[in-house]
Amino acid sequence: MKIKLIEMYKHRAETTFRPYIMASSIFRDVGITFVAEGQADMNWVSQASLVNKKQTFQDCIDRGKRILSTYHKDMDVVVFDGSDSASLVGMWEIVKDSHALALMKNSMYKDRSMYNVPSVFGRAYWGVSGENKWYDYAQNDLDFERIKLSGTNWLSTITPKWFDYTEINKEYDVCALFSYPAKENTEFMEGVNGYYDRHRKNCIDVLNNLPKNIKVKMLDAGKHLPIDQYYDIMRKSRIVIAPFGYGEIAPRDLEAVMFGSVLIKPDMSHIETVPNVYSDETYVSCAWDFSDLEEKIDVILSDFKSKQEYFTNNMRAAYTEAYNPYKLVEHTHHWISNLPGYGTV
Repeated sequence: MKIKLIEMYKHRAETTFRPYIMASSIFRDVGITFVAEGQADMNWVSQASLVNKKQTFQDCIDRGKRILSTYHKDMDVVVFDGSDSASLVGMWEIVKDSHALALMKNSMYKDRSMYNVPSVFGRAYWGVSGENKWYDYAQNDLDFERIKLSGTNWLSTITPKWFDYTEINKEYDVCALFSYPAKENTEFMEGVNGYYDRHRKNCIDVLNNLPKNIKVKMLDAGKHLPIDQYYDIMRKSRIVIAPFGYGEIAPRDLEAVMFGSVLIKPDMSHIETVPNVYSDETYVSCAWDFSDLEEKIDVILSDFKSKQEYFTNNMRAAYTEAYNPYKLVEHTHHWISNLPGYGTV
């Protein structure tokens, strides 16, 4: 089988398709070849090719539908939403009436009824706007037979290096190098950075009120650091805080354990993703409103060496097993084999 990756080098399309390219030699062993040009048995198109969130919602949907319609009915098309959010807003509206065989998602809400509850652009942790605008969005027409997990997520795009954390001097207690306040950002011409900040504000408030003997490193007014400084501070920190942003999963989650830091992030039990390395053995979960964050920090710092060894080693082992590229090939083979018209690959 030959699969064409549409605009595979386009920004965001590249990260969506990167895990498949990285495992391309293993895919070839089971008869699947990825190409960028020419004819193919199946065409994969990513959200980067279909969605322009700088347009209005309706204009974005109309544009995405027009692009999908350029694929003839006899061309098998699968749409990939490689974004870091479990939201389906803007993607399902494009796909639902098309001839696309499936919509592949990096992550979804484990409880599918969460999609029926209004939230800002489909992000449950942002809640509702409180202003009764249309982007307090609920989706009640989802066909989960056509919406499937891709077998990849943001952690699939990283090649980690496991540093010997026993040799690293941890001079900071807490690393909180995440954006706050956020840069101005819009989706479908509606400002969203306020909701991004609203989620993170409680975290910042807790960190600002920690006892003075706890050394916390934060960004200055959200201004990003050069990557070498960013990694140096993370490397020297006992704890790394990773709040949700525009999605739940972030590279920071894995970067933390690369340096032997204990990861704290809001509870991830609502997320279904493949692979999934988030458990009470691999990270420390806190409440979405960070009301228990100080308590979680205290527990870790009171017995850091033990907590460091436990969570770091468990996350490294879980990642190494779950993100074995052979598992991506198996997962992909399975969902393709279950598409309409496909029994074997």
